Amino acid sequence: MFATAQADTFTELTRSKWSIGNLPCNLNGGAYTQYGDKYKTGSLFTSGGKPNATSQRTWHEFTKNADGSVTLDYKIFADGNRLMEQMTGSRNTVVGGGKTTMLVRGNTLYKSAIIVRLDLDALLNRQGVKYKSSTEETTSTRCKF
Repeated sequence: MFATAQADTFTELTRSKWSIGNLPCNLNGGAYTQYGDKYKTGSLFTSGGKPNATSQRTWHEFTKNADGSVTLDYKIFADGNRLMEQMTGSRNTVVGGGKTTMLVRGNTLYKSAIIVRLDLDALLNRQGVKYKSSTEETTSTRCKF
């Protein structure tokens, strides 16, 4: 069983909407991110008041960590994107994904992410399926509507 702090972090993460950087949450009808198992990649980005969900096949998993943080691991597959299926030769190729560790403290969400994406240059140069990764550290604030 998870400790209370862990359960609270996951609950706080999934019950709120979170700002995108320093943008106001109500910008142009809404600009925020939501987290939870009901979203295909574990998160849903909304901009201009419109949710931006992928139509591609996905996988995600939340892990509650001993330090009270929560890690979201996700993958997006070529399946559902005809161009990516043709370029990679398989609908099962992972075309993007990542791992984001998040910690809620008060009204602030601290995020540390490793983002993995398909190396399109390698594909276009017929070098096969390769990946590029990057890291980022960001914070968001809880939206107040």
